[in-house]
Formats: sequence, C-alpha cells, structure tokens
Amino acid sequence: MPLKFNLENFTNTKVQTLERKTLRQQEEIAELKRQNALLHLRLAQALQTAQSSREETKSISSLQHKQAFNVQCSNKHLEQTQSELQHVREELEVLSSDVVSMFCNLQHSCSNKLEVVQQKVNSVKMSNEANEALQVRLHELHTVLEETQALHLREKHRRRELHNNLVEIRGNIRVQCRLRPYLEYDKDPDSVFPDAVSTCSDASEKDISVYSTDDETISVDSDFKPQKYFEYERVYGPVCSQNDIFDEIQPILTSFLDGYNACVVAYGQTGSGKTHTMLGNPHNPGIVPNSMNELFRLIEEKSTDSISLEVSVAEVYNNDIYDLLSDNPKQLKHDIVTTRGSSRDVPTLTQIKVKCPEDVESLMRLGLNRRAQIATNVHEHSSRSHLIVTVTAIVCQHDARPQSVSSNVSSEPNTPRRRPSSVDSAHRVRRKLPQPTPPIFASTPNLTTDDVIKSVPASPVTMPTKSTYKTKLQLVDLAGSECVGMSGVTGSALRESSFINRSLSALSDVLTALSERRSHIPYRNSKLTHLLQDSIGGDAKMMIMLCVSPTRKYLTETMQTLQFGSRARQVQRGPPRKRGTSPHATPRGESPMKPSSPRQIPQSVVRRVFN
Repeated sequence: MPLKFNLENFTNTKVQTLERKTLRQQEEIAELKRQNALLHLRLAQALQTAQSSREETKSISSLQHKQAFNVQCSNKHLEQTQSELQHVREELEVLSSDVVSMFCNLQHSCSNKLEVVQQKVNSVKMSNEANEALQVRLHELHTVLEETQALHLREKHRRRELHNNLVEIRGNIRVQCRLRPYLEYDKDPDSVFPDAVSTCSDASEKDISVYSTDDETISVDSDFKPQKYFEYERVYGPVCSQNDIFDEIQPILTSFLDGYNACVVAYGQTGSGKTHTMLGNPHNPGIVPNSMNELFRLIEEKSTDSISLEVSVAEVYNNDIYDLLSDNPKQLKHDIVTTRGSSRDVPTLTQIKVKCPEDVESLMRLGLNRRAQIATNVHEHSSRSHLIVTVTAIVCQHDARPQSVSSNVSSEPNTPRRRPSSVDSAHRVRRKLPQPTPPIFASTPNLTTDDVIKSVPASPVTMPTKSTYKTKLQLVDLAGSECVGMSGVTGSALRESSFINRSLSALSDVLTALSERRSHIPYRNSKLTHLLQDSIGGDAKMMIMLCVSPTRKYLTETMQTLQFGSRARQVQRGPPRKRGTSPHATPRGESPMKPSSPRQIPQSVVRRVFN
C-alpha cells in the first residue's frame, strides 16, 4: 500500500533547516566582515608603517650622503691639518733652538745685570746714609726757617705798629689802595678778541697793567716807561673782600668813640669801585654799613658811657652843598660856617638821631635815592656828586674810678685837663695803658672851684668824674674823576664833570700845599675842601682809600690816583687831639713844652717810640 507523504511537514522541516542554515551563514558572514575589517585595519596600519619606513629610509639615506660628504671634507681638513702640523713642528723645532740660545743669553745677561744691581744697591746704601744726614740737616733748616718766618711775621707786625705809631705822632694821612678785579665792561670793543667778554682770557691779561705786588706795594706796567712801584700802608688785591678792608677801619671807629674825630675818604676815577667800597650792596656791605654795625656794637660794650649818634647825609653837587635828608634837597643850598672852636660845620643840615643800624640803613636809602647819578660810557651808574655821611657821637663819660680832691684845689674854675703829650701817647700805645681820667669839672660849668673848697673838709675826699664831648666821623664817597672824551658826556653832564674835576683838583692842590708846607693852604677854592678842612689839615684821624682799575686803557687816571695818594702820605699835621681834653695843658711834675710844629717832629719823641 502506498505510503502517505506529508508535504506540509516536509516543507516546514525543510524551511526550518534552511532558516537555521541561513542563520549560520549570516553569522559566518558577520564574522567574516568583522575579520575583513580587522584585516583592513591591519592593512592600513601596515601601509602607514611602510610609509614611515620609507620616509625613515629616505632620511637615513640623506644622512648617509651628508655623512659621507662630511667625512670627505673631514678627510681634506685632516690632510690640511696634518700639513700645518708638520709646519708647526718644524717651526717649533726652530723656536726651541732659539729659546735655548735666548735662555743662555738671558742667563749671561742676568748675571751681568745682577752684578750691576749689586753695585747700585751698595751705592744706594751709601746714598741713603747721606740722605739721612741731609734729612736731619733739612729738618734743622726747616725748623730754623719756621722760626725765622715767625720772627719775620712778628717783626713785620711790630714794624707796622711802630709805623702806625709814627704816623699817629706825625699826623700823617693814612693811605690805602684797593685794586678792583677785571670786569666784563673793561673789555675793549676794538680788541682782537671781541667775543671773549665773559671771562678773563688772554686778551684781558694783555689789557691788565696794574698789579698788587704785596700787601704794601702796587706796581704799574707801562709800554713806554719803566715799571713804577707805589707803597702805601696797605694794598688790597682783586681777591680781597669787604671784610678785609673793614678790618683796617675798626681801629678808627674805636678812636672815634674814644674822643677823636675821624674821616674815611674813597678816591679814584669813575668806575674804579669807590661806591662799592664805601656802600657795597645788601649781600656784600661796604665801609658805611659795616661801620654803623660796629659802632652800635662798641656802644653796647661801653656800658659805663652814655653815647648817642646823629647822622646827616649831604652831597656836594656842582660846588654846592645839598641836604639829602631834607624834604626839598635840591631847592636849598647850605653854607659852611666856622664855629667857636675854629672848626668847620654846616649847621643847617638835617641831623637825625639813630638808635640801631636799621635806622641808618633807611636814612642811607633815602639819601642815595636823591643822589645825582647818570649813565656814561665808562660807568652805568656814575655818581655826579660827592657823598658825605657825617656821624656825630655825643659821649657822656661816667668814670667809675673816684678821684681825690683836697683843700689845695686851684681857685680857678673849670680847670681844663691837660692834653697828653706825644711821649705819653706813644707810651700808652706801647704799654696799652688806659687813657687819663677825665677832670672833675669837665662838664659841670655851674659848679665853681670855690663852691667845692667850701663844701669839702681839709682831708682828701673822693668824687665821681663826668665829661661830655662830641666827635665827628665823616665817611666820604667822592665822585670819580673822568675824561670827558672817554665818558662821552654832554650838556648838563659835561658841566657836572667840570665841577667834579675842579673840586678834585682843589683837593689835590690842598694836599700838595700841605705836603710842601706852604704858608697858605687853599681850602676855600672848593666847597669840598672847605667842608673837609678839619679832617685834611686838622687834628682828625684820616684815611684815604684809593680805588684803581687794573686795565691799561685807564692807565692815565690810575697814575693820577696813585700819585695823589703819594702826595697825601707826605702830609704831616701833628698828632690828633682827643676831645674833652685841653690841648695846651702841661703834665704835673713836667716843665712846659712848646707845642711842636705840625711839620717837625721832636727827635726825642721818635727815639722814645722806637725804643
């Protein structure tokens, strides 16, 4: 019997089998893809590695080529170096032979030099011994030189003191000279160095013809004449300061407060530094402000005396006297009168009492603003008048030492105190003794001697002394002499120059007449000389400060100034007289002595001073 065939089961079974097979194949395909991807990845890595290997191979090949080239170059350098080394070896052999020969020569030379050095050492040892002896001798000479210099300095000071004493006894006018420095406006516009105006160059040194040789001598160098020398009490060079000059003025101020009239005059041509020397500036004060400071300082030290100062400021302009402290200084002219004491005075001048240096400074500022000045070719601020600052000291002395008065007092009232003789003055200068005690009745005119006799017992008693006196200090800034052609002034300025030169010429004539001891002295030829008559020819202590320029173009004016100073030194006026004393009293216990002529000094006085 036929078998029954189930197609559906067969088909399902077959489909399931095929599905399982298909599934296995798909799994195999996926595995193969995965393996294929891994292979592709490994292939890419292999390709990359191969590429890098090729690049490395290429670089290695390039390096090999370079290394081969370098090796080739090195071989060439090596060959060249070997060739040079061979030359160096040959030269070294030559040098070695030379060094050997030089060493032999050097050894031979050193042995010879060593012998010479040994000889020199022996010579130096001998020289050192001689030098030690010379050093000892030099030290001795240096010590002697120092002692000699110290002795010379002491003798120089002593000589100056003796000279000042002799000048004091003779009454000579003390003359000093100041040489101002070279300034910018001294440059000659026609000079071969027109641009060098700020410093003293070779051109300025060529222009200088006046020199300060030492502190007492000034020399003038001229192209047409031999060199001339002028001697004065003191010469100040261009580097000297205002304080150096004032050091010589201080003794005069002390004498002024002690009772002596005094006068300081600045003389010279226009632009020579007179106003700078006398007045200075606020930062560098001159003689006038320094003198006022010193006077007030000295007044404070004199506690036992009552001292008051009065100041007047006047000018001599066109031979007329004007008061610079008045309300209308140019409208009123003042005359010189002769007082009862035969002294010259201008009583109409304004006298202002001052109590401190600031008061004087304000007065000087007022007077200088009214002083006549113009600008000339020589000086920008040329003074056209003679400035006279007069300081009057009223001293009331209270002597603390008692003085005995007995019943044998002279019956003559107001017995004047004797004037110390020249010999006594000289001994006081040498021994530095105090001045004589003022008289008992020096300033008590209402008290008579009879009253004193009636009021005192027969036994001696003590009474304080008191005296009052006036002294006068004149500080004069003269107008400068000038050459009209050089200054270029015209009109009223020309008239001013004429009066200035005329008054200075009159001053020179007065000094000439005094030095030649003429019977007539022409004081009245000028208001300037008439006003200064008491100082020039009287009994005042006077100092003239000559101011000169160092340049050659002012040589004529400089020579005139120096010759004026030489004439002034020859004036002998007799010893100065102290105020508050009698000029004709005879010392107790001495015989009366005739007053010596101002032109002749007793030889006994000179011998006693220098002994």
